[in-house]
Order: sequence, then structure tokens, then C-alpha cells
Amino acid sequence: PHIHMGKREAVSDPHVDALQKELIEVKAQLTAAKLVKAKADAPFFPFPITVTIVVPSPPSAAAFDVNELRLTLTLNGEGAHAEDRVAIMVEPTDDVPAPVAAAISDSLQATWRAQLTKQREGGGARGG
Repeated sequence: PHIHMGKREAVSDPHVDALQKELIEVKAQLTAAKLVKAKADAPFFPFPITVTIVVPSPPSAAAFDVNELRLTLTLNGEGAHAEDRVAIMVEPTDDVPAPVAAAISDSLQATWRAQLTKQREGGGARGG
């Protein structure tokens, strides 16, 4: 069977179809998020997929001079395991200088990798 994906016809892939449903759910839940997929002719379509969202500072962080964090999550089509296909970045802003943004990004990336590895190895609630 064929489905229309972007500007081209492609053979239906149940994994891509399931991913598309999840992306629609993410966009519905995070209406302020900017979600971008690769163009239909990309080698690993629909990857890379990026989700960018601005997270406002919570009231408990009022003592800090950071009003928000702009996070970008990138899902790539290459890599042996989920932890190899996910990257997270905090974008530098006037409130968050590049070295601080890089340190936060590194910490978040390490946390994501550890959690995804734990799930893959059977230690998480979802297999993977």
C-alpha cells in the first residue's frame, strides 16, 4: 500500500506511521512546540526530527536571572540504539551564555542517554 508523505508517494511503513501518530500527539500536547521533520527526499526520512520548545522559569527559580530555557530535541535516523539517536541542546540566550547552555545541554544529554540505556536494558517501565 502507498501513502502520501509530503510531496512524494512512498511505501507505507508501520514504524513511520506509528511515529507520525506520536508526533501528532506531541504537537497536540505541546502546542507551543515547533516540530520539524526532514524533507521527504532526505536519506533517513522522516529524520532528523527536531522539537523546539521554550520552557519558562518556574516560580521556584525566581531568585535566578534566567527567564526561560529554549530546548531543542533532535531525533536522528542513524545509530544502533535510541540513546545514539537522541540529542538535546539548550540554546544560548541573553540570560543563558553559551558556556552555561553547553553545560546544561551536556547534563541533559547524559541524563537522556542513561535513561534510554536503562530502558533498553530492561530497567525501565517501557522496553526499547
